[in-house]
Amino acid sequence: MFLSDDAYRLLLNVNEHPFNGIAAGQKELDISATRLEKAKQELISKGFVQQLELALGGRRPTAFLVLTKEGISFLESKGIDTRLWAYIGRVSFEHTLYQTLIR
Repeated sequence: MFLSDDAYRLLLNVNEHPFNGIAAGQKELDISATRLEKAKQELISKGFVQQLELALGGRRPTAFLVLTKEGISFLESKGIDTRLWAYIGRVSFEHTLYQTLIR
């Protein structure tokens, strides 16, 4: 399956840094908001990620991208390590995020 360079880089970033919000991913990838949105929509349309918004404080919710089974399978087919997602899959993403934030 074909992915644009931006979408592939975003997918790798989500795999490696699952608890960084979308805005943090944009900074790490050093791409514009427009390019990030296009890459995000590409990944969502292919079923590789879901967007999840969580209220972590008094501000507006933080948006996260969460890998789906399809996204994990795609990365594994490319030889990318996805072991962290096996752990996240045992409980909800939100639960694992809170555990990480508390630590």
